[in-house]
Amino acid sequence: MCVELLNAKGVVKPCERWIVVVCLAFASPCLASTSQHETFTNAVPFVAAGSQLDSVKGLDKDKATLDNPAAAMALIQAMAAIQKAGNPGAGACALTDADKELPPAKQRKTTDCLPVLTGKQDGVYVVIHLLSWAPSKGPAGAPDPSPKVEADNWYLYRDIAPGKWSQEDFTSAKRLQGIKRIYVLLLQFNAKSVIPDGNGSYIPDYDFTITKKTPANVAHLYSLLQAFTGGNSAGNGSAANQRIAGLDQAAPDAVWSGGVLNVGYIPSDILIKSTFRVSRDDSDQKLADDVTFDNEGPYYWDVGFAVPVKKISELKLDTTSGTATPANVGSETVFAILDGYFKPVDVKGSGFTAIPHPIAGVAYAKRPLSQVLIGGAWGPSASEIYLGAMFVKQPELSGSSSCSSPSGTSLTGKSHYCAQFTVGINLPVSAIASKLGAPK
Repeated sequence: MCVELLNAKGVVKPCERWIVVVCLAFASPCLASTSQHETFTNAVPFVAAGSQLDSVKGLDKDKATLDNPAAAMALIQAMAAIQKAGNPGAGACALTDADKELPPAKQRKTTDCLPVLTGKQDGVYVVIHLLSWAPSKGPAGAPDPSPKVEADNWYLYRDIAPGKWSQEDFTSAKRLQGIKRIYVLLLQFNAKSVIPDGNGSYIPDYDFTITKKTPANVAHLYSLLQAFTGGNSAGNGSAANQRIAGLDQAAPDAVWSGGVLNVGYIPSDILIKSTFRVSRDDSDQKLADDVTFDNEGPYYWDVGFAVPVKKISELKLDTTSGTATPANVGSETVFAILDGYFKPVDVKGSGFTAIPHPIAGVAYAKRPLSQVLIGGAWGPSASEIYLGAMFVKQPELSGSSSCSSPSGTSLTGKSHYCAQFTVGINLPVSAIASKLGAPK
């Protein structure tokens, strides 16, 4: 079906922007939100002092910090050793409800709370929460009436060479690449204020809400189209509470929890809320600040804006980031672009594309097909360089229809495309969408 649109003069231009309507129809279903919930309540007391954790370089139990991914790898391996060695209370994880629904032959083993690390598994991620409790103010042998958290930090370990997983990736980026299975390690140190007698009455609760969201490239397309049109349950993650009563050893000074989180929706945001109770009869108290991890993989396509550049003065250079943006933005000099990739890329990342990839687009104008751009682009994702051919629609004269030497004194009523070489920058939608306004 063809949709008729009005231009500024009130003249109907049928089908000129049919792409907008079609793409909006495809993008709209992606906006529906679906979520699942998983919880980890399997508080397992254990003795950290004098254990394998003492040999983990880069771990500060009092400050609840890890120096780098290498320290995280050593911590995970040490905790796996503690678990497998049969440290009282630090045994196997329970099956999730989702696992229980599978045939017995397909149910995962109950000993894979933590992965076997090799440094060569780019699909293995471990979400780590370290927490340190302040010294107890309660009487000896009794729970602290008002326990306080001294420090806590979240980390994301990926089982690849440390140099390929940056400190920012490890500490603050909170980005997973579209993963369906995530390992979770929750460690709390100096925990005698909440488990002073070792009877396991302490109950932490980590609630994971996994919310399906619009894919990033579709969201970018939606933003581009808005500019173009003038506008701007899951089961319990650890079903059994693995708390131990009457440990026949020194009172535990730490608590660990976690296991395997099976993610039902990709892409998704994973919101983690945490609470605790010192005993079953207590009310829930906040444990740590909420944190969200972005779980979205790479894509074979994206959209953006290409801006032709004729001289360097038309660019504004950022020497810190090494990127360039147009000094002046006008819709009459911009192309709406479709980017294609031979190998899927992280369209939300800030990496460098060394291998050129194809681009194709139309003029950001009321008559998009008046100019068509085809070319290739490469460089930093924030501002790639592109080279290509720009096909400009021109009226045909009564004489020669040659683009290089047209002749004739009258118009034939027909038009044809003439090719021109063009060079410029290829930008993400977010870079200039808000500055463009409606096409002119």
